[in-house]
Amino acid sequence: MRRPGLHRQNGRHIGGSGFKGMVAKLSIAAIVLLICTFSLFYSSSNENVQSIFRSEIRLEELWSNADSSGWRPSSSPRSHWPPPPSKNNGYLRVRCNGGLNQQRTAISNAVLAARIMNATLVLPELDANSFWHDDSGFHGIYDVEHFIRTLRFDVKIVESIPENEKSGKKKKLKAFQIRPP
Repeated sequence: MRRPGLHRQNGRHIGGSGFKGMVAKLSIAAIVLLICTFSLFYSSSNENVQSIFRSEIRLEELWSNADSSGWRPSSSPRSHWPPPPSKNNGYLRVRCNGGLNQQRTAISNAVLAARIMNATLVLPELDANSFWHDDSGFHGIYDVEHFIRTLRFDVKIVESIPENEKSGKKKKLKAFQIRPP
């Protein structure tokens, strides 16, 4: 006794698939396409939609600040914070890679990490070879003086790791390196 359902006979399915099934699926797709087309034409003939598209744009309103109801953006400088302590826990050196947005995010994270760790932030190095093939560096893209001046209440920033003088010889401080996950 055979089980009910679809069975193969000479390599063909017996049941709802095949030419009839394909015609049914194409018919449903055509009906959906017609419904979408009619709804698009109906919505474009609606007067409210046309009046929105025909209205003039006032540039003053477009570029004005939105009403924030007293909320301040999180990136507002807070000058009431005390500056970072003069004694710190060392230097934080960061390399940023990826596109401009990823690099911007990495710089923001580095500033936050330096503040939390009470470390002096060394100007971030931008990885130019992997994505942009541009060796402009941080100085070529950002205004370094403005960057340091703006963040003076948050974190101490230096342009490079200072040299360490021992017995009359100058040596760069060795850094502990961790690759981000």
